[in-house]
Amino acid sequence: MSDQHEEFNTTPHPAMLGVQPLEMGDMDVGDAGIVNNVMKHYRSEQVHWLEPGRVAMGKVNMIAGDPGLGKSFMTMELAARASRGEIGSSRARVVVMSAEDDPCDTIAPRLRNMGANLNNVHFIEGIRREPGGCIDLLTLDRDMERFEQLILDKFPVSLIVIDPISAYMGSADSNNNAEVRGVLARLSSIAARTGAAVVCVTHLNKDTSGKRAVYRTMGSLAFTAAARTVQLVTKYESSDNTNEEHTKDKRIVSIVKNNLGRILPARVFVVRDGICTWLDEEVDVDADHFASGRVTFDAPETKTDQAVEFLERMLDAGAQPAKEVLERGAAAGLGRRALEEAKKAMHAISYKEGKVWYWSRDAKRDPEFESMLRDSIEPALIEPPDDLGYDNNGYL
Repeated sequence: MSDQHEEFNTTPHPAMLGVQPLEMGDMDVGDAGIVNNVMKHYRSEQVHWLEPGRVAMGKVNMIAGDPGLGKSFMTMELAARASRGEIGSSRARVVVMSAEDDPCDTIAPRLRNMGANLNNVHFIEGIRREPGGCIDLLTLDRDMERFEQLILDKFPVSLIVIDPISAYMGSADSNNNAEVRGVLARLSSIAARTGAAVVCVTHLNKDTSGKRAVYRTMGSLAFTAAARTVQLVTKYESSDNTNEEHTKDKRIVSIVKNNLGRILPARVFVVRDGICTWLDEEVDVDADHFASGRVTFDAPETKTDQAVEFLERMLDAGAQPAKEVLERGAAAGLGRRALEEAKKAMHAISYKEGKVWYWSRDAKRDPEFESMLRDSIEPALIEPPDDLGYDNNGYL
């Protein structure tokens, strides 16, 4: 599908052209000690995009999703276009690290099916640590300098795929924020110095109890915090199975976070005959709606859907008294049950201030409420039981 958004700069990253910003923390030059500089010495630069609004060059990017949904097909389709020079630099190369897929029977055939220039795609088999030794798995905590040297030897590189990132963490604990940040900080530095878009693939954790999408990636939250863009791959399903043939191959890719630009609508791809194809479809729905791992497609709009739309509009203005939400909802033809279901779907919360109950879309988006929580609100008041009756303030 066409995804050319004019506000996103898709020209090659300056580092690919040999232009370097003033650097901090170079690994092999300078005296020991804290490195600092005045901001006027840093050259202002636009963000450069390998995939407009979705995959940034010179940055670490993340793609998350359950196994078997086509994440690897998605990254190989991106690699195929980069290898042909259609995105990034026309003369750049692609580096692929995969601990799960075999290069002979899986990766090469997929790239070939998608029209990749295989001469421009380099697969890292591992690392030989001493002459004549066996080939070990490359680990980012131990082999980062050699990894960077390989990227420089293949320069320019427009895309580095690491699938999955957890397989290459070595002795660094994937559940430890400090250790994860230490590895990803060095990986980010390599991306900045070379201009390559680093795309790390990860799985989702097993918690589908309503967590926001940003908390669904496996391991430490530092993975999603360090990545500048995070995309979520989920499966479309028909709620009544009437569209099963129409939807079974479809995957939806929504943006969980983008620290560098606006959040674009979710888009859809299919994998058929070994080829990942983007469809001319966009879905303007927040990634949190897909955090459970699936979403219905072409299902009739329900009262809950209507209630979500109503509640989003109302709570976008900030926290609202529960009584007013219920009254205005009733005037719009929405009952208590539909509004409660919508509240759950949106991960909205309830809290009590004085004698009045309020509904709020997200405490993190309401600084006053966040402060109030710290100072005076008891945890037991955050989510009243669902079976409470309503009084004039919304709850008993």
